[in-house]
Amino acid sequence: MKTEIIKHEWNEAAASVLRPAFGDDENIIRAQVESGICELFEVPGAGWFITRVEVYPDYKELVVVALAGKNMLYLLQIAKKIQESGNVKRVRIHPINKKFYNVLERVGFVEVERVFSYG
Repeated sequence: MKTEIIKHEWNEAAASVLRPAFGDDENIIRAQVESGICELFEVPGAGWFITRVEVYPDYKELVVVALAGKNMLYLLQIAKKIQESGNVKRVRIHPINKKFYNVLERVGFVEVERVFSYG
C-alpha cells in the first residue's frame, strides 16, 4: 500500500498539531514554510511534518524541523524511507522533548550532537 503524503501551505490545523514541536520558533518556522525554505506535509491519519533539504558540496540532508501526530513511529519510518531512497544522505532531527529520544533510538536514529544556545 502506498503512503499518501500531501504537501500543504501553512495552515492553523497543522500548526495546532505541530505547536508542541515548535518550541519558541513558531514564527520563524511559519516564515520558512511561507517562503518555501521549508515544506509542510500531512500523512492522513498519522500526522504532520515540516522539512527542509540542506545541500552540501558532497551530499544533501533532510532536516525534520517539526513532527507531530497520532503515529510518530510511522512518520519517522517515512523519513527513513526518504533517506533510503537515495535522495538524501541522511535525516537530521533536533527533538525538543527528551522523551522523544527513546522513540528515535527505537527506529534506528542515533544521537550525534546536542545544541546549546545563549542570547
